[in-house]
Amino acid sequence: MDRREPGMSRRDILLLLAVAVVWGINFAVIKTGLRSVPPLFLVFLRYLFVIFPLVFFVKRPSVSWRAMAAYGLSIGVGQFSLLFYSIRIGMPAGLASVVMQSQAIFTLVLSAMFMRERVGGTRISGMGLAIVGLGLIGGFFGTEATAVPPAAFLTSLLAAFFWSCANIIVKRASDESARNGKPLNMMEMLVWSSIFVPLPMLCISLVGDGPDAILQSLTQIDATAVFSVLYLVILSTLFAYYVWNRMIGVYSAGRVAPFSLLVPVTGLLSAMLIHGERVTSSQWAGIAAVLAGLAVFQFGERLPGASCFGKNR
Repeated sequence: MDRREPGMSRRDILLLLAVAVVWGINFAVIKTGLRSVPPLFLVFLRYLFVIFPLVFFVKRPSVSWRAMAAYGLSIGVGQFSLLFYSIRIGMPAGLASVVMQSQAIFTLVLSAMFMRERVGGTRISGMGLAIVGLGLIGGFFGTEATAVPPAAFLTSLLAAFFWSCANIIVKRASDESARNGKPLNMMEMLVWSSIFVPLPMLCISLVGDGPDAILQSLTQIDATAVFSVLYLVILSTLFAYYVWNRMIGVYSAGRVAPFSLLVPVTGLLSAMLIHGERVTSSQWAGIAAVLAGLAVFQFGERLPGASCFGKNR
């Protein structure tokens, strides 16, 4: 029986475009929320409201508690606490949306190290181009001054690394779920893995943000803080993850993945419009290099003549 992949409907294209816009604006919303809520406590609130009340209505995924804990700690405690903190200490929200895409590079390196996946020459070329772009964004190449504090830039890079760790955990969890006779449902994984995040984040927030800052944010809560938390929970997490993973299930990762390249574009535009962020000429060159490198990384093997570099699995 011929099981050709269905053509993507206009409705599904619009939904994926909406996800890219939501995830791009997410970085500007984080920066807005950090005006009234400490960064680590904002992560706590995000995951607290992801869990309740959904944990009572969403089935537990058919994977081990260990896999769920590893994913929750990597994506929540690792990625988001570092991302929120990097923006708090000076990482521009728009540039953060670009730097976070380096998770694709880290994921490939970790896959090669721990899952024995082959890395073709085309992907190595894309990685090299993206790394040069990251160096330009961070101000490590050239003489033009950069507005990015080194600590903030490196913290956002570390956040992208933890995102890549979560990707590897998901790959292994998918294999585990398949062995249990059921494909991994990412909405189930997202909700149930989140139960491992709030308690560690509350402890880390009490130390990192301080009790006084937490109490002040709760006693002086405003509409901006409420909007930021609702956006992060409802749109950025539940809506976007549901649509994204549903589309991967209907089509394929290869058909859906190109839409992720729009995230840094919308991230940059929204940060400029909402927060008035500005980008230097060398950073624009770095952004172009990162996006070009990611495009080569994502689609290079499909181009004519790419086979001379070797095939990737």
